[in-house]
Amino acid sequence: MHCVIVIFATLLPAAEPSVQELLDQAVLTGTKKVALPEGRVEVKGKLRVRGAKDLVIDGAATTLVFSDRKGTTWSFDSCRNITLHGFTIDYDPLPFIQGRITGRTEDGNRFDFTVCDGYPGLRAEDSQHYRQAYVFEADQTRWKPWVPDLYPRQVDILDDRHGRLIMGSAPVYHELIQVGDRVVLTLRTGSAIRMNDCENVRIEDVTFLAAPGCAYLGRYMRGDNYYRYTIKPGPPPAGATEPRVLSTCADGLNIAFATKGPTIKGCRFSFMGDDSVNLHGVTFAVLERKTPRELIVGWPYSREQLATVMPPGAAVRRLRPGNYEVLGTARLTAFEPMRERTPEHLKVIRSVWPRDEAGRGTAFRMTLAEPLAAEPGDFLDVPDNNAPGFSIRDCVFEDHRARGLRIMASRGVIERNTFRRLKMNAITVGAEYEFWREAGWVEDVQIRNNTIEDVGRDGGNQSGTAYVLGAIGVFGRTDRESRLPLWPGNRGIGIEGNTIRGCPQAGIFVSAAKDVQIRNNRLEHCFYRPGESAGKGRGLAVSGPIEAQAALDVALEANEIIGPGQPPTKQ
Repeated sequence: MHCVIVIFATLLPAAEPSVQELLDQAVLTGTKKVALPEGRVEVKGKLRVRGAKDLVIDGAATTLVFSDRKGTTWSFDSCRNITLHGFTIDYDPLPFIQGRITGRTEDGNRFDFTVCDGYPGLRAEDSQHYRQAYVFEADQTRWKPWVPDLYPRQVDILDDRHGRLIMGSAPVYHELIQVGDRVVLTLRTGSAIRMNDCENVRIEDVTFLAAPGCAYLGRYMRGDNYYRYTIKPGPPPAGATEPRVLSTCADGLNIAFATKGPTIKGCRFSFMGDDSVNLHGVTFAVLERKTPRELIVGWPYSREQLATVMPPGAAVRRLRPGNYEVLGTARLTAFEPMRERTPEHLKVIRSVWPRDEAGRGTAFRMTLAEPLAAEPGDFLDVPDNNAPGFSIRDCVFEDHRARGLRIMASRGVIERNTFRRLKMNAITVGAEYEFWREAGWVEDVQIRNNTIEDVGRDGGNQSGTAYVLGAIGVFGRTDRESRLPLWPGNRGIGIEGNTIRGCPQAGIFVSAAKDVQIRNNRLEHCFYRPGESAGKGRGLAVSGPIEAQAALDVALEANEIIGPGQPPTKQ
């Protein structure tokens, strides 16, 4: 007898390619469009795109959910002519702790909290990142007015659902923090999207529901870059009964070291843990003077791609230590990183940027077309590296920490935007030379036809170290210990046709500036709680709805002021 054995094989469908595989294949083959899978797509690990050209990544019905909260979630390196369209980004677990204040000491040195159901619990491995906490209203999703950010000396983890903030000193207005208030601790461990050395980028109709740092970080950018996207809190996580009160842990859009500023149009940002938009560059420390035309300068980071955005012919400004007066300029002919850093170089870099890790930093060789009498200890900046030529139009920025716009870039337009319920200032333009050293004196910026409502109710704005004392501010953040007068380095600023409703300090505050036009603005209920100590540590003060200090050639015309010194009846 012969037996026949029949073996049946079950054919299993091939596994769908991962998002990373889709992206890699597109770059390898030169595909022009990647359609992301529809629905909720859980992404394990990170995504990376390198060297893409003429690529559209589309996901109009896609929500990408990331679980990796450390470092950059989705990086783009050396890409040209790329468009991101339509998709949503979220995280599970969320990159923040959300809870309720359950107890406090009367002196404001200790606050106990319980993590809300459904939200991530406290973890020992994350404890080094619990450096700041934010307080929200108990019965509505908004930041609690006047309560400043909390920076605890330590955070005690009692168990995964209970913690304690131990303050180094009691924060101002701590008496306003009550049992039942919402509290959020952010991780700040990385950005959702970071682009390095990219050109001609478009981000359209993308939505960020969360991020462990900035929603978007752009570095070493060139070309025409366009942004129209939304940031807002996502739905409550599974098992939660309370709404999310935070979206991203840091800025909405942060661009630095760019030869051309971005076009930002029609964005809507809310509930971030920091500024809506930050545009800036770098302040260099002079390490050596080789010849009158050859300098060695330093900064506290690795070399990265900085040399790619230092264009020949760009103006290099020599800055006086202390007040950062421009002492001379020369044109750049070459800029390159040096292979070696001497111990003396690193010592100087560490002294200028003490917050950064010791032993870190890069020296660059800077060659100039004309002699520049810069000496070791001086500072330099390069305005053409600060995202010049930007525009921010028709956006809505509301319900978030810090400032709406923090602009250290020149030749820009800020118009027809709406700012509502921001903890600090709505629009700030000027020079950041002291703490972050993001440079630089700005020129030719027009701020017009914006609407600003209920901003500046934060205890930090009334501290003695505050340097912007109004809803719209032109500023120069220079060394506090310097005895040199504040220098009017910001030039050619126009503030026209704006409506400002409700700001406890000035509606418009101008300092460290020359040639400023303030015309046809309407200010309602400003200067109703300016703060006796505000700005005193910097020699600043505010005495009315429109204030100009350390400023020359300021023209005021046809500004309408209603209810000065009187708070709004409804906020």
